[in-house]
Amino acid sequence: MPRMPKWMGDAVESLMASKFLTVTVTQVEYLSPEVKRVCFTGDLSRADFDAGYAVTFRVSALDHRDYTPVIFTKDTCEIIFHIHGNGPGSAFADGLQVGDTTKMVIPRGRKLYREGVENFFFGDESSIGTLKAIMQEVPCTGILELDEANFRVPEKLGMQVDVVRKGDNAFAVVKEKAAYVLTGNGESIQSFRKLLKERGVNSSQIITKAYWIPGKKGL
Repeated sequence: MPRMPKWMGDAVESLMASKFLTVTVTQVEYLSPEVKRVCFTGDLSRADFDAGYAVTFRVSALDHRDYTPVIFTKDTCEIIFHIHGNGPGSAFADGLQVGDTTKMVIPRGRKLYREGVENFFFGDESSIGTLKAIMQEVPCTGILELDEANFRVPEKLGMQVDVVRKGDNAFAVVKEKAAYVLTGNGESIQSFRKLLKERGVNSSQIITKAYWIPGKKGL
């Protein structure tokens, strides 16, 4: 639900109150000027979570945005936000301060990894939190396509991952039984998926999740 009239957003919060969790910001950290780690606390005990699930915030009177937590326990939720442009999602994330209280929709979605096989990950700034969450569940390697200002973010998070500049030709070593998790920019996902299929990777080995597409709002 990326955008809806204010009255409808108000009605959803009222009629589906059981689906909303009240949380308080307890910690913020800028890992770079564009990447911000935020820790929320609250009673999250009635929600289920797996790496790849998303929560939804009402980021303005009209707009809602989905974010994938790095950590989600019975009382703590940690999210890594990518702040870019002048959109309502970036304004919301940039404005979060310790002590702020907000609501989020309980996690839902699908897990973005496979058990029992090697997982290879491809993404960008919007994917950092997802990759970190997956790395906590299964062995995972991969590539992050980042702006140079954000190159050190994975290192600060203790992530062992290859970092390339946007526009470079990211290369994946094709393995017969690996799962390929492609996230972030929808256009980059399409290009990388095409490359994998040209190298003989079966479609059933590829998991995709677009977080944004250039020129499109509220994906």
